[in-house]
Parts: sequence; structure tokens; C-alpha cells
Amino acid sequence: MNEGNYYLAKTSLGLKRKYELSADDGSGKPGELLGYAEKQLKLSEEVVLYRDKTKNEPLARLREKADVSQFSGDGFDVVDAQGELLGSVTRDLRASLRRPTWQVEQPGLGAMVGVQRGKPTAARSMAGLVGMVADVVNPVSKRAFDFTLNDKQMFSISKVKRLDDLYLIKLDDPAVDRTLVFVASVALEMIEQR
Repeated sequence: MNEGNYYLAKTSLGLKRKYELSADDGSGKPGELLGYAEKQLKLSEEVVLYRDKTKNEPLARLREKADVSQFSGDGFDVVDAQGELLGSVTRDLRASLRRPTWQVEQPGLGAMVGVQRGKPTAARSMAGLVGMVADVVNPVSKRAFDFTLNDKQMFSISKVKRLDDLYLIKLDDPAVDRTLVFVASVALEMIEQR
């Protein structure tokens, strides 16, 4: 098993998106299921991460921050099953005009900033503004985000193949809360691909 390597797979079924989080099976492929979430296409951006597909045991919840304006970007709190804050996930709208940028903040650790690797194409930059273009460009974009704290690599989220909704999540620092990163990965995929 590749310690620190996980996978997020998205399946689209009509107006529903399903997300499966898995451990690495030792050969660079998804193995044991560690988390499961569903998202209906609606305005509310609340998602529950469950232990498995039975949806009997919630692990964490992603909920939209009430105080985020349309000008400051998408902002979410991540809480555990008991309602305790695990951290927050925020898209930096201003920085994202140049290159998609996210911030994942973990209490006691700090704010990790994730910037899209490489140079985005003009078509991809415009995709966030024009829905029809996004539907064509997003599925073929091979995207990757590196999250750092004080210039230290903490974790990364990378699309494995251009035409596949499979992402590799690499935890580089054991201090990073795995559940927080799992939920942040769902949020990032959900927002960046819409």
C-alpha cells in the first residue's frame, strides 16, 4: 500500500453526483472504500461524507459558510459527526482570476494554500464564466493542485486522466487531517468542475 495516497472517484447519474474515497490498493489503483458522499445538483452546497454506501455512519459534513459573499469566493466549514469544526475550505476568487487558488485551513496547523499546477489555458480560464464551454472543457482538463504551508508541501489533489473523473490525493505531511482533506477534495471537484 502507498501510505498517504488516496483516490477520489466521481460518478454522474442524471442530477446526482456520487463520490467514493478509497485507499491505494498497493498497485496505484483505488482499493478499500474509506468514504462515500452524494450531491444533488441544487443551489445548496451541503455534502455529508459517510463511512460507506449504506450512509449509516456520517464522518463529516461540508456546509456553506453563511457569511461568504459572491465576491469573496466559495467558502465552506467542515465539521465532524459531532459537529466539531475540522477546518474550512475556501476558494480565493481574486487569486483565481490568475490561476485557480484554494485555501484549506486546519485549526492548530494553519491555512494551506492550493494553487493549480502549470499554466491554465485561456479556454479553461473562461470556462468558469461560460457554462456551455465549461461542460466541454472541464471533463478533458487534467487538473492538479498543490497545497503548501510556509513553502512546505502538505498535500496535493491531481486528476489522474483527462477523460476520467478520478483524482489522486497525496498526503505529504502526517499532521494534515485526512478527513478534512477528503471533504476538501469533494468541494474542490464539485466547484471547479461545475
